[in-house]
Amino acid sequence: MFMQEGVSHHNRDILSKYFAQSMAGKSLAVYGIQIPRISRPLNVELPEVLARDQFADNIYLLEDASICVLDNESKYDRYNKIKYLRYVTQILTYYAGMKADDRLSSEAQEHLNQLRKKWKGRIPSKVRIIVVYTGDVKRGRTKPVLDIGGIRLETEEAFLSDLPKDEIVETIEKKVFAGEVLNEEELMKYIIVPLSAPSSKEKRILGKRMLALTDKIKDDDQRKFLLSGMAIWGNKVFTDEMITMIRRRIAMTRVGMLFEKEKEEAVNAAIAEKEREKNEEIKALSEEMKQMEKNNTIMIEKLKQEIIRLGGSTAML
Repeated sequence: MFMQEGVSHHNRDILSKYFAQSMAGKSLAVYGIQIPRISRPLNVELPEVLARDQFADNIYLLEDASICVLDNESKYDRYNKIKYLRYVTQILTYYAGMKADDRLSSEAQEHLNQLRKKWKGRIPSKVRIIVVYTGDVKRGRTKPVLDIGGIRLETEEAFLSDLPKDEIVETIEKKVFAGEVLNEEELMKYIIVPLSAPSSKEKRILGKRMLALTDKIKDDDQRKFLLSGMAIWGNKVFTDEMITMIRRRIAMTRVGMLFEKEKEEAVNAAIAEKEREKNEEIKALSEEMKQMEKNNTIMIEKLKQEIIRLGGSTAML
């Protein structure tokens, strides 16, 4: 997770959402993953315990209607597969439980209906777990399959240690210094190349180099995609200082304006919610007072009737 000195939790949510949306139409082939292109990010509401995991929100619909969970790891841990199993079961549960009701917009309902036609049912026909290993992990040192008899989970793996990082950096730097626009493949390599270094120190050195290079990128859309991508992908290995540097650069792009706008909207929404709660409380108290007055009136009338029955006078009341 980001430290307080870096990108706040709220800002990271905005950043993550922006980056996920920017991945629409992108291919992961440059990382050595041969799967269909990303169609769109999916807003799957996983339980809080899963949502806290770093890349639980990197869930995408691919062009073949399969669902892809994209994760990155700096070491191989067999027990991570238990986490991936939870992702799969929760995604299946989420879509199986979705029904047509007032909470879904007509557009969302139509999209769900189209998906279920492709899936031939209420649950996804295929959920892919894509694990991108940083330069710390070499090919051949992992086991992509977890087979425990009744359940078999197979992950699809990419190894950034396979990338020719020096060649990638040289090519990107030449184009940037020449004022040329980077193509999609180069953009995808740009955000990930610092993680291809074999040690944390080398990752940070290369990360600073690529971060400084973003200052020379003239295209604002490309720059904010790169900054958001580096922040999301590199948060596990970059220092607080680097995250702060990324934050400052983001503040100079339109994403920075988005941060401020969403902050303002969040504050206004909180104020409006507090005002609504206050008004509801006042209304409830007013209703209670009216009921008390009504009850008192009924009680007084009963007392009057009882006094009259006993032969007394109500003049004293």
